[in-house]
Amino acid sequence: MKLTNKLGFPEAVVQAVAYDDYDKGDADYSVTGLMEPARKSTLIQRHGNSLTEDVADRIYAFIGKIGHAVFERAKVTGDVVEHRVSMSIDGFKISGKFDRLVKGDLLIDLKLMSVWEIIFGLKEERIWQLNMYRYMAAQNGIRVDQMAVIGILRDWSIGEAERRAQRGDTNYPQKQVIQIPIPIYSDNLVLNFIKDRIKAHERARNTPNWLPECTADERWEKPTTYALMKEGRKSALRVMDDEQALMRWAVENSFADWPAGSLWTPRKGVKIDVRLGESTRCQRYCNALEVCTQGQKLVAAVAAGTTEAA
Repeated sequence: MKLTNKLGFPEAVVQAVAYDDYDKGDADYSVTGLMEPARKSTLIQRHGNSLTEDVADRIYAFIGKIGHAVFERAKVTGDVVEHRVSMSIDGFKISGKFDRLVKGDLLIDLKLMSVWEIIFGLKEERIWQLNMYRYMAAQNGIRVDQMAVIGILRDWSIGEAERRAQRGDTNYPQKQVIQIPIPIYSDNLVLNFIKDRIKAHERARNTPNWLPECTADERWEKPTTYALMKEGRKSALRVMDDEQALMRWAVENSFADWPAGSLWTPRKGVKIDVRLGESTRCQRYCNALEVCTQGQKLVAAVAAGTTEAA
C-alpha cells in the first residue's frame, strides 16, 4: 500500500507513522488478521500495490502504538508482557500476542477507542479477540481467569462529562480511561469461532472473482435512529430506531396527538429528527474502500442522504 502525504508533514513524521514492526512470524493467520473482515483482507491482498493511504489517516494507529510502547515498559513483578502464543487448527498455524497478563490471571488489552463505544457497547470483535487470546494461552499452558479492556477514550471531553453528570446522565464516562470487564466464552464456542474465521478468509482468498460482503458488525454499522426534539432543548427527549414506536411514546407522554383516523401531530415546538445510519468502518476507517464496491455504495448512500441498504 502506497503512503501519501497530502498535508506535507516533515519526513520524520512520515517515517514514524509508516513504521510497523508487527510480524506474525511463520503463522498462516494472526488473531488480529482473523478478526479483520475477509472481504477487506482479500481486497488488500489482491490490490495492495495500487491502494493508497494518507499519513494523516494513520494517526490514531500511531498514537495507539505509542501507548502500547509505554505500557510495555512498565515493569511489574509477575506480569507477562507482549507474549506471543500460537497453535494449529485444521492445519493452519494461528498466532497472537496479548498485551499483558496481570498477577498471573487477568488478561488485559490496551485500546485507543471512541467514547461512543462505551456508551453504545463494545464492538463484538474486541470480546472475541480477547477470548481467542485466552483460548490460545490455555493451549500453551497459561491460565487466564479474568479479562478486561483498558480503554483510552480519544474523543472524550471533560466539558461533556460535567454537563452530563449535572443532568444525572451516567452513560458518559467521567474519566478518559476506563476498565471494562470482558466475559469469558466457552472453549468450544471460541474454537468454532476461530474455525469459522479461518474458513471465511480461506474461501475469500481462494475463490476467484468472488468476495463475501461485510456484515453489519464488520462494517461497524450504526442504524438509522429517530430523535424526538423539543425547541429550546439541546438533547433529545427520546431516541429510538423505530419511528412508529417513537411516535407512540410521544403521544403517551403528551408530546404529540394521534386522534383516531387522523395523522400523528406533534405539539408546538416538538419534532422528529432523522439521524441517518452509516457504516462507520466503510465511511472513515477502511483502507480498501478504493476498490470495494460494497463500501462505495454504502458511502454514496450516506452522501445522498438516504438510508443504507446492506
